[in-house]
Amino acid sequence: RESNPADVRARDLLERAAERLPEQLASDPLGRARLMHVIGLAFSNLGDQDRGIELLSQALRLRELHAGSASAETADSLNRLGNIYRRFGRLVEAEPMLVRALQWRQANGAVDHDLADSYNNVGLLQNDLGHYVQAEETLRRSIELHRRAGGPETEQVTAPLHNLSLSLRRQGRLEEARAASMEALAIKRAAGDWSLSSVAVTLAALANIERERGELAAALAYSEESLALREQVFGRDNV
Repeated sequence: RESNPADVRARDLLERAAERLPEQLASDPLGRARLMHVIGLAFSNLGDQDRGIELLSQALRLRELHAGSASAETADSLNRLGNIYRRFGRLVEAEPMLVRALQWRQANGAVDHDLADSYNNVGLLQNDLGHYVQAEETLRRSIELHRRAGGPETEQVTAPLHNLSLSLRRQGRLEEARAASMEALAIKRAAGDWSLSSVAVTLAALANIERERGELAAALAYSEESLALREQVFGRDNV
């Protein structure tokens, strides 16, 4: 697979921004932590595990020092860094961070999308650990909270709906898994402003479900649509 030129340019820009961090906002450590947090997430999203975790860890230390270990800022860092560890398969390191963030938000936060996001990330971790029944319960709670915070059709539910479909599929409950994925896809398409790559992920999940249901024509149709969207985003040589 060839390197995406856009990714290379993005990494160069991020590296330059990261190099300037030590001299920026010297009198505002929490402001510097916010910049480190954003740049670290960007590196992680480009697949640069080491650089992303380095910057997110530095942001976490600054927030713990200057905002306190029991603060909304620290909970945000724990949730994001924990999820990055999870994405790269480092589940032992991810679990205490994600659980700590969720516990703080349960005790101190409002019923909002941040609390729901913590439930979603813990549910993802439980899926990764093979605890599918627990994951289902956690992800349903995430969906409920997102809807309480943003209304029944809030776009925020698409992530836990997608993840719920994975949990249900692993339990062999294919009809329910299909329904969850279809709901996520319908919300994304109705909104019209979702990234094509996000829609492609949901289509790929549906293709897998339909294949396991024995609906091979539907599986092929979803796979082809997913591939076409990915080619639009990444180019034919990068999918």
